[in-house]
Amino acid sequence: MANNGGCEHECVNTIGTFYCRCWPGFELAGDGNTCSDIDGCATANGGCSDRCVNTPGGFRCDCPSDLYLHSDGRTCGKVTSCSVDNGGCDHECEDDSHGEFYRCRCRSGFKLSENKRSCQAIDPCLDNNGGCQHHCTNNHGRAQCQYIDECSKNNGCEHFCENIKGTYRCKCREGYQLGRDGRTCEEMLGGCQVGNGGCQHDCYDQPDGGHICKCRLGYILAADQMLCH
Repeated sequence: MANNGGCEHECVNTIGTFYCRCWPGFELAGDGNTCSDIDGCATANGGCSDRCVNTPGGFRCDCPSDLYLHSDGRTCGKVTSCSVDNGGCDHECEDDSHGEFYRCRCRSGFKLSENKRSCQAIDPCLDNNGGCQHHCTNNHGRAQCQYIDECSKNNGCEHFCENIKGTYRCKCREGYQLGRDGRTCEEMLGGCQVGNGGCQHDCYDQPDGGHICKCRLGYILAADQMLCH
Protein backbone atom coordinates (compact mmCIF):
# COMPACT_ATOMS: atom_id res chain seq x y z
CA MET A 1 0.00 0.00 0.00
CA ALA A 2 1.28 3.47 -0.89
CA ASN A 3 3.08 5.32 1.93
CA ASN A 4 2.43 2.39 4.30
CA GLY A 5 -1.21 3.50 4.45
CA GLY A 6 -0.09 6.49 6.54
CA CYS A 7 0.80 4.14 9.42
CA GLU A 8 3.84 5.02 11.53
CA HIS A 9 4.72 1.39 12.30
CA GLU A 10 2.80 -1.43 10.56
CA CYS A 11 -0.05 -1.42 8.07
CA VAL A 12 -2.35 -4.48 8.18
CA ASN A 13 -4.35 -5.12 5.01
CA THR A 14 -7.89 -6.52 5.35
CA ILE A 15 -10.72 -7.18 2.87
CA GLY A 16 -11.53 -3.85 1.32
CA THR A 17 -9.69 -1.80 3.91
CA PHE A 18 -6.70 -1.75 6.33
CA TYR A 19 -5.71 -0.70 9.84
CA CYS A 20 -2.53 0.48 11.57
CA ARG A 21 -0.76 -1.55 14.22
CA CYS A 22 2.09 -0.57 16.57
CA TRP A 23 5.16 -2.50 17.64
CA PRO A 24 5.25 -4.10 21.11
CA GLY A 25 5.71 -1.47 23.82
CA PHE A 26 3.79 1.16 21.82
CA GLU A 27 0.09 2.00 21.52
CA LEU A 28 -1.96 3.47 18.71
CA ALA A 29 -2.76 7.15 19.10
CA GLY A 30 -6.20 8.66 18.64
CA ASP A 31 -5.51 9.51 14.98
CA GLY A 32 -5.31 5.78 14.22
CA ASN A 33 -1.95 6.22 12.47
CA THR A 34 0.82 7.27 14.84
CA CYS A 35 2.24 5.26 17.74
CA SER A 36 3.25 6.47 21.21
CA ASP A 37 5.52 4.81 23.73
CA ILE A 38 3.90 2.94 26.60
CA ASP A 39 5.57 3.83 29.90
CA GLY A 40 6.54 0.39 31.15
CA CYS A 41 7.30 1.82 34.59
CA ALA A 42 3.86 3.41 35.04
CA THR A 43 2.24 0.19 36.25
CA ALA A 44 3.59 -1.35 39.47
CA ASN A 45 7.01 0.20 38.79
CA GLY A 46 7.42 -2.27 35.93
CA GLY A 47 7.72 -5.05 38.51
CA CYS A 48 11.13 -3.71 39.57
CA SER A 49 12.01 -3.99 43.25
CA ASP A 50 14.02 -0.78 43.12
CA ARG A 51 14.43 1.57 40.16
CA CYS A 52 12.57 1.30 36.86
CA VAL A 53 13.96 3.05 33.77
CA ASN A 54 11.60 3.52 30.82
CA THR A 55 13.10 2.98 27.35
CA PRO A 56 11.51 3.29 23.87
CA GLY A 57 9.22 0.30 23.57
CA GLY A 58 10.28 -1.21 26.88
CA PHE A 59 11.96 -0.65 30.25
CA ARG A 60 14.72 -2.00 32.47
CA CYS A 61 15.30 -2.43 36.18
CA ASP A 62 18.33 -0.90 37.92
CA CYS A 63 19.83 -1.45 41.36
CA PRO A 64 21.92 0.73 43.71
CA SER A 65 25.70 0.25 43.59
CA ASP A 66 25.72 -1.91 46.73
CA LEU A 67 23.11 -4.33 45.31
CA TYR A 68 23.01 -6.55 42.23
CA LEU A 69 20.23 -7.36 39.78
CA HIS A 70 18.89 -10.89 40.16
CA SER A 71 18.63 -13.21 37.17
CA ASP A 72 14.87 -12.48 37.01
CA GLY A 73 15.78 -8.97 35.83
CA ARG A 74 13.42 -7.44 38.39
CA THR A 75 14.63 -7.85 41.96
CA CYS A 76 17.74 -6.47 43.62
CA GLY A 77 19.73 -8.54 46.08
CA LYS A 78 22.55 -7.81 48.49
CA VAL A 79 25.99 -8.96 47.49
CA THR A 80 26.98 -11.57 50.05
CA SER A 81 29.96 -13.23 48.37
CA CYS A 82 32.52 -12.78 45.62
CA SER A 83 30.81 -15.49 43.58
CA VAL A 84 28.02 -13.03 42.70
CA ASP A 85 29.12 -10.44 40.14
CA ASN A 86 32.63 -10.41 41.67
CA GLY A 87 31.10 -8.94 44.82
CA GLY A 88 30.46 -5.74 42.90
CA CYS A 89 34.21 -5.08 42.90
CA ASP A 90 35.96 -3.42 39.97
CA HIS A 91 39.13 -5.48 40.32
CA GLU A 92 39.58 -8.12 43.03
CA CYS A 93 37.06 -9.46 45.52
CA GLU A 94 38.12 -11.12 48.77
CA ASP A 95 35.88 -13.41 50.84
CA ASP A 96 36.40 -14.14 54.52
CA SER A 97 37.01 -17.60 55.98
CA HIS A 98 33.25 -18.30 55.95
CA GLY A 99 32.93 -17.61 52.22
CA GLU A 100 31.14 -14.32 52.75
CA PHE A 101 32.07 -11.03 51.14
CA TYR A 102 34.86 -9.28 53.01
CA ARG A 103 36.34 -6.48 50.91
CA CYS A 104 37.32 -5.24 47.45
CA ARG A 105 40.93 -4.69 46.47
CA CYS A 106 42.52 -2.87 43.56
CA ARG A 107 45.40 -3.87 41.35
CA SER A 108 48.77 -2.15 41.56
CA GLY A 109 48.58 1.47 40.43
CA PHE A 110 44.96 1.90 41.57
CA LYS A 111 43.23 2.84 44.81
CA LEU A 112 39.79 2.04 46.20
CA SER A 113 37.14 4.73 45.74
CA GLU A 114 34.88 6.02 48.51
CA ASN A 115 32.16 3.51 47.57
CA LYS A 116 34.65 0.71 48.49
CA ARG A 117 33.84 -1.08 45.22
CA SER A 118 35.28 0.79 42.24
CA CYS A 119 38.98 1.50 41.61
CA GLN A 120 40.56 4.68 40.34
CA ALA A 121 44.04 5.11 38.91
CA ILE A 122 46.77 6.62 41.07
CA ASP A 123 48.79 9.25 39.23
CA PRO A 124 52.36 7.89 39.51
CA CYS A 125 53.76 11.05 37.93
CA LEU A 126 53.10 12.96 41.16
CA ASP A 127 55.81 10.94 42.93
CA ASN A 128 59.30 12.00 41.77
CA ASN A 129 57.98 12.57 38.23
CA GLY A 130 57.30 8.83 38.00
CA GLY A 131 61.06 8.23 37.85
CA CYS A 132 61.13 9.81 34.39
CA GLN A 133 64.03 11.95 33.27
CA HIS A 134 61.83 14.18 31.14
CA HIS A 135 58.03 14.14 30.80
CA CYS A 136 55.80 11.65 32.66
CA THR A 137 52.34 10.57 31.45
CA ASN A 138 49.85 8.64 33.59
CA ASN A 139 48.88 5.55 31.56
CA HIS A 140 46.10 3.84 33.56
CA GLY A 141 48.07 4.00 36.80
CA ARG A 142 51.48 3.37 35.25
CA ALA A 143 54.15 5.97 34.59
CA GLN A 144 55.00 6.34 30.93
CA CYS A 145 58.16 8.34 30.29
CA GLN A 146 58.50 10.55 27.25
CA TYR A 147 61.77 12.04 26.03
CA ILE A 148 61.41 15.68 25.08
CA ASP A 149 64.28 17.42 23.32
CA GLU A 150 63.95 20.95 24.65
CA CYS A 151 66.65 22.06 22.22
CA SER A 152 64.42 21.22 19.26
CA LYS A 153 62.28 24.22 20.17
CA ASN A 154 63.14 27.83 19.48
CA ASN A 155 65.16 28.29 22.68
CA GLY A 156 67.10 31.41 21.66
CA CYS A 157 70.61 30.04 22.32
CA GLU A 158 73.17 32.00 20.30
CA HIS A 159 75.77 29.21 20.01
CA PHE A 160 74.87 25.78 21.44
CA CYS A 161 71.93 24.22 23.29
CA GLU A 162 72.32 21.34 25.77
CA ASN A 163 69.25 19.26 26.63
CA ILE A 164 69.02 18.39 30.36
CA LYS A 165 66.33 16.87 32.61
CA GLY A 166 63.10 18.76 32.12
CA THR A 167 64.76 21.80 30.54
CA TYR A 168 67.84 23.00 28.63
CA ARG A 169 70.79 25.35 28.94
CA CYS A 170 72.75 27.43 26.47
CA LYS A 171 76.51 27.04 26.00
CA CYS A 172 79.09 29.09 24.13
CA ARG A 173 82.03 28.30 21.88
CA GLU A 174 85.57 28.41 23.25
CA GLY A 175 86.68 31.95 23.91
CA TYR A 176 83.14 33.12 24.73
CA GLN A 177 81.11 33.23 27.91
CA LEU A 178 77.36 33.16 28.50
CA GLY A 179 75.71 36.54 28.92
CA ARG A 180 73.41 37.49 31.78
CA ASP A 181 70.33 36.59 29.75
CA GLY A 182 71.52 32.96 29.66
CA ARG A 183 71.25 32.86 25.86
CA THR A 184 73.67 35.23 24.16
CA CYS A 185 77.45 34.74 24.12
CA GLU A 186 80.08 37.40 24.81
CA GLU A 187 83.71 37.25 23.82
CA MET A 188 85.93 36.52 26.82
CA LEU A 189 88.65 39.06 27.50
CA GLY A 190 91.96 37.36 28.14
CA GLY A 191 95.59 37.13 27.12
CA CYS A 192 96.95 40.44 25.96
CA GLN A 193 93.59 42.18 26.27
CA VAL A 194 93.71 42.18 30.06
CA GLY A 195 96.54 44.16 31.64
CA ASN A 196 98.71 43.65 28.56
CA GLY A 197 98.94 40.00 29.62
CA GLY A 198 101.26 41.04 32.47
CA CYS A 199 104.01 41.91 29.97
CA GLN A 200 106.21 44.92 30.70
CA HIS A 201 106.73 45.71 27.02
CA ASP A 202 104.93 43.92 24.18
CA CYS A 203 102.31 41.15 24.39
CA TYR A 204 101.39 38.75 21.57
CA ASP A 205 98.33 36.46 21.61
CA GLN A 206 98.92 32.92 20.34
CA PRO A 207 96.63 30.69 18.22
CA ASP A 208 96.41 28.15 21.06
CA GLY A 209 94.78 30.76 23.30
CA GLY A 210 97.91 31.65 25.27
CA HIS A 211 100.19 34.67 24.95
CA ILE A 212 103.89 35.56 25.11
CA CYS A 213 105.78 38.63 26.19
CA LYS A 214 108.60 40.24 24.17
CA CYS A 215 110.94 43.10 24.97
CA ARG A 216 111.76 46.08 22.84
CA LEU A 217 115.14 46.45 21.15
CA GLY A 218 117.95 46.69 23.67
CA TYR A 219 116.14 44.71 26.40
CA ILE A 220 116.04 41.05 27.26
CA LEU A 221 113.21 39.04 28.83
CA ALA A 222 113.59 38.24 32.49
CA ALA A 223 113.21 34.76 33.95
CA ASP A 224 109.55 35.44 34.80
CA GLN A 225 108.90 35.75 31.04
CA MET A 226 107.13 39.08 31.62
CA LEU A 227 109.59 41.76 32.77
CA CYS A 228 112.35 43.26 30.63
CA HIS A 229 115.81 44.42 31.75
